[in-house]
This record gives sequence, C-alpha cells and structure tokens, in this order.
Amino acid sequence: VSRWPDWSKADVNAHVEKFVAMVDEAFSNSEMATHNHLVILGHDEMLIHERGKSDFVRIVDMLIQRGYVFEFISNYP
Repeated sequence: VSRWPDWSKADVNAHVEKFVAMVDEAFSNSEMATHNHLVILGHDEMLIHERGKSDFVRIVDMLIQRGYVFEFISNYP
C-alpha cells in the first residue's frame, strides 16, 4: 500500500508518473486483495487544492490511456 506523496514539495510530473508506475507495478506483481482489481481513493485533503485535483485527473487519464478501466465501488467484486 502506497501513500500519495506530499504534492506541495516536489515536481508535479514526478508525482503523477510515480503513482502510475506504482499502479503498473501492483498489477504486474498481483499485489491486490482481489485479483486484477485495485481501489484508488481520492481523499478530500488532496482534492481541495487545484494542483491535487489536476494531478488526480492526470493520473486517471494516464491509467485509462494504458488500458485500465474504472468502475464505481458498488461494482467491486
């Protein structure tokens, strides 16, 4: 389990790329409680700042471009 880095102290691109790499690694190593399913939480603390919001949107966009699919938590197995 990884924590979102302190977005205020480093390069925004590095944070986004690091998070996407952590998701890729989790899937390649099958590090999930349920096979091929991962829950990503966007906490209020991150999403109240414009930079946090834009980082989150960039992460979601990058993951979709890589073929990941997003669902509502109600569809989690």
